[in-house]
Amino acid sequence: ETDFVARNPDFVAFAEELAAQALSSGATGVDELNTQAYSGDAAHTVEEAISQKVATIGENIVLSRLERVEAGAENRLNSYIHGGGKIGVVVEGAGGVTSEALHDVALHVAAAEPRFVAREEVTEDLLETEREIALKQAMDQGKPEEIAKRIVEGKMEKFFVQEVLLDQAFAKDSGKSVAQYLKENSGDDATVVRFVRFKLGEGSGE
Repeated sequence: ETDFVARNPDFVAFAEELAAQALSSGATGVDELNTQAYSGDAAHTVEEAISQKVATIGENIVLSRLERVEAGAENRLNSYIHGGGKIGVVVEGAGGVTSEALHDVALHVAAAEPRFVAREEVTEDLLETEREIALKQAMDQGKPEEIAKRIVEGKMEKFFVQEVLLDQAFAKDSGKSVAQYLKENSGDDATVVRFVRFKLGEGSGE
């Protein structure tokens, strides 16, 4: 709950133990890991070990999120940790994407906070909501219907550029999109399949 605790060597070692256990055990979620026997003391579950650590350190510790990422047969993974563990990113790439390019994309995801990999992932409900908001704004400004529709399309393009990873301006070179960077660096087939972004505090009710 505090930076002091987050930098505590005992806490850091404990967190690394839990991460290693999640990896080796194949756990895919918080509940599954919590009920496993703790690797450091098989007489207790992970949940019980966390409670003991809370008593030792004196501040609350919550195992709030766990995601397991396994690359497809022809794909590769890369990761990035920022700010001493405050932000963590795992990216899965395909189509011959290089490790260097994928790492650059992981850095980009940490900084730019995309919500989707590609436009196809955006739900129709969300698109409709965004269109309705944009149309109402244009109509409220007294724009004729045809002009309002063009304004809506322009705002939807901006939405994709803001929220969709492959459409975002690349963090290291804003003159090109992430998709363009991947193609130039790794070939026409290079792309991102998925990403996972963790931020300290997310998923813990804060």
